[in-house]
Amino acid sequence: DVYKRQLQPSLGEVSRVLQQTQLDCWEIQRPQSCIPRGDNLYTLNLGKVCNQRPEHHISLFHEGSWQVAIQHSSAGNILVDKNSHGYLFALMKLIPVIDIKRSLVVTAIAGKRMAYAPSDTPLCHSSQPAAVVAALLNLHPFDSLYIADLDAISGNGSNLELIRALHIDHPGITLWVDNGLTDLACLREFARPVIGTESLSDCGRLNCLVNTLPSPLLSLDYHADIFTGPAGLDRQPALWPDEVIVMTLSRVGSASGPDHVILRQLLKQASNHRFFAAGGIRDHSDLEQLRTCGVAGALLSTALHQGWIDGSTLRYFSDS
Repeated sequence: DVYKRQLQPSLGEVSRVLQQTQLDCWEIQRPQSCIPRGDNLYTLNLGKVCNQRPEHHISLFHEGSWQVAIQHSSAGNILVDKNSHGYLFALMKLIPVIDIKRSLVVTAIAGKRMAYAPSDTPLCHSSQPAAVVAALLNLHPFDSLYIADLDAISGNGSNLELIRALHIDHPGITLWVDNGLTDLACLREFARPVIGTESLSDCGRLNCLVNTLPSPLLSLDYHADIFTGPAGLDRQPALWPDEVIVMTLSRVGSASGPDHVILRQLLKQASNHRFFAAGGIRDHSDLEQLRTCGVAGALLSTALHQGWIDGSTLRYFSDS
């Protein structure tokens, strides 16, 4: 009878069906405010999720639409949605990226910042930041945006006021901003600071920033697969904030695919952190593979601008 009902399932029904699918359901709770989806959302703390693969297809209900969030050991709380075929799959946080240099959006190429030129792509032929953001939001209602202030990172100026203007124009969007750890007192007023390891002098500095900044993000920066930052920091997850970007700069704009080797190593050593892949992500298949290994989200740029990842793919994966 459970499988034939069109009404939203009760908590008891969810529990029984998950047990029938041989999942260990330890606890079912009411919606948590930290998970921004609709009213019919539950948090499931699962001891085992299909051999650590929350996206495995588990047939539940044929009718109705509902969502759950799974406490997955390799990515924290992961939203899980039921698609039209009655299966569960993990949702990811997808964040568009814009790189700003001399007040313009530039196209990133393999981390070679001196070669970055003003953006002109099929998605947006303008390199004005406001126009690029508008084009991204027309593609999908993203709730977060990653901005790299390349001038500030390189010590050649700042685009802070321009970034603040984007916040004023789009107050509902959370900005993740890497500005080389400059002007943090101002930045923290309207954005989530990104602590890029390439800008860190030592591990003590990271500890101070994590304990004083509101909701900081860490970006573990890699050039040509080599970690860039204080020695050993990439092996000390106890020092990291909960959310970590894995930035493989040599793959940015290269369409070479994400670095699964580094991602799997980090997921294995820091299973309680939420990781966001950045660099080289090309298409639906790359997102599927990232989701399979437990990555919580991805930063996207070239694939959006070239149309390799379109609105339908974003809706399929995204928790926005």
